Amino acid sequence: MRQAFVGFDSAWADRSPGGIACATFEEGRPQVSLGPKLVHFGEANRVIERLRDQCDYVLVAIDQPTLVPNETGMRPVERVATSLISRLRGGVQPAYRRKTSLFGPEAPIWKFLDSLGARENPPAARTAKDGLHLIEVFPALALPAMEPWILERGRAARYNPQKRKRFCLSDWKLVASAVERHARDADLAPLSRWAGKMTELAAPRKGDQDLLDAAICLFIALHWRQAPRYSSAVVGDSRTGYVVTPVSPASRNILKKAADKKQVQIDGPWPRDVDRSSQIYTAGTEFYREIRMKPSALVPEVSSPSGGGEYPCPIPVCSKVFHGSRGGWDAHVASFRRHPAWHPDVSNPEERKQIFKHEYADWFHTPHASSAEF
Repeated sequence: MRQAFVGFDSAWADRSPGGIACATFEEGRPQVSLGPKLVHFGEANRVIERLRDQCDYVLVAIDQPTLVPNETGMRPVERVATSLISRLRGGVQPAYRRKTSLFGPEAPIWKFLDSLGARENPPAARTAKDGLHLIEVFPALALPAMEPWILERGRAARYNPQKRKRFCLSDWKLVASAVERHARDADLAPLSRWAGKMTELAAPRKGDQDLLDAAICLFIALHWRQAPRYSSAVVGDSRTGYVVTPVSPASRNILKKAADKKQVQIDGPWPRDVDRSSQIYTAGTEFYREIRMKPSALVPEVSSPSGGGEYPCPIPVCSKVFHGSRGGWDAHVASFRRHPAWHPDVSNPEERKQIFKHEYADWFHTPHASSAEF
């Protein structure tokens, strides 16, 4: 039996490449593992297709939401993940359909998933003997189990070079060393050597982090397939969204308490595969093409006294509405007090404004609600 495992840290909007890492096994013995490389969705698809032709079984672990039924706010799985990430003074980026470039009907992720045609059912991916399988993963949630020191010290690893003010080189070395160790334990020598070189980088770039996250995704896939069941958790379900993640006893306890409190399934029954065909944002469906022509059926018309339209703040649980030219948005989002749960680890006003402009880029170009498509 030949198996392949793929870690894919996709660049959600596909404007820049993400990272992909692969390893193959034959009768349980490692065969090939290569240092991760940068790819767009199209090339990632081709890599996976080649592996599917060569192997009996392929498991893809992707770091991007694959099921987003909510129009605004957080998915239930993200509310549970926040319980652990916020304890580490980190934040969880919510996934919802109004982020049209990421999860709208024409977002690259849906075209990628439709083209791939993988089965999405975590329990089946763990036990199946053949086929192409896919699971959603979240490196930041997995790292406290992969590197216990992160949870012990109570702070997430700050290894994103793009966030210059918060980037910590020692954290970069901590994460890269964890990848090196896990690669060595899995007998993936080429990947271990690559990670060793990553620990030596004096000035890593964003692309280097994407590659590192791809390797982490790969280990999550391997862990889900090969490690004891109790050392992983499936948070969420096939209807509202889910994440598969390695857990330590301590991180499982945190997640379990939050899941029980928020009434979110953790390691619960999984009666059916994920099915996106009934959701209105599935790429290219006739249903979506029809409703695009009649936006008022989905979004009620809203007008403002000035005739310029109204623009609700897109940050979850915020009731602020801007009028006309959206004047005052910058002071609003710069205030930590107004949105304490949104990026709780970032208090600098300028940095909060930059994050807002990145996460909600579409909001600045969206017409007022009377003419909005979605």
